[in-house]
Amino acid sequence: MPRFIYRFDDICPTMDWDKWDAIERVLDETGSCAIVGVVPDNQDRNLMVQPAHPRFWSRAREWQDKGYIIGLHGYRHLADTSGRSLIPIHTTGEFLSRDFDDQYSKISGGLEIFREEGLKADLWVAPWHAFNEVTLDVLKVHGITVISDGDGIRPTVDGNGFVWVPQQLGMPRRYPGFGTWTICLHPNNMSSASLEALFGHMRKYGRKSDRESFWSTVRSARRDTIVDQLVGMGLRMARHYKRSLRRR
Repeated sequence: MPRFIYRFDDICPTMDWDKWDAIERVLDETGSCAIVGVVPDNQDRNLMVQPAHPRFWSRAREWQDKGYIIGLHGYRHLADTSGRSLIPIHTTGEFLSRDFDDQYSKISGGLEIFREEGLKADLWVAPWHAFNEVTLDVLKVHGITVISDGDGIRPTVDGNGFVWVPQQLGMPRRYPGFGTWTICLHPNNMSSASLEALFGHMRKYGRKSDRESFWSTVRSARRDTIVDQLVGMGLRMARHYKRSLRRR
């Protein structure tokens, strides 16, 4: 049976709380596995949808206590650099073309805010999927060795000890009856129809999955196989084809 993980990006005090509150209710109703990508110090005006929630950090601690997986979603969510990313989707982001010290300062700043607010970063969620080898070096210094990104059909571990939990989907859908599939969603941008599709998917496929079962999957990660590589190649080709259609 496939395992679905629901990843929610752009979580910050000024997000669309009406949509998020509805999502959280169904997450808790179904026990679905959730990754919340929290922006420590949001400066992106595009994420300023509603007035800042006065209890944001208290709510974030509640998510942690409920077993949601907490992702460090960059620092300020500003796409102010460009360059080559390990994930070939975007060429602009918050960390590309920055040296070690600059990236260290940003990631340290984000983690310090988390510590002050009683949160622990379980894994890395890069804004716009944009990060590079330097980012990984900085994350390893800080003890973050789980990455929510990449293609494949299951979590795999690379030669540097990083576990990659693949993030393949941008909308709820049914996939083959095996593997681990992460659906990346942006609550601010979801329509009523897309929310209903998500809720239906969670009610049908969401599985009771607490923090320990998530980490047992991470701990069992192995090096990728030829099957993982072929699936990853197929997913990348499909993504490239869809982008080419949109550009026409």
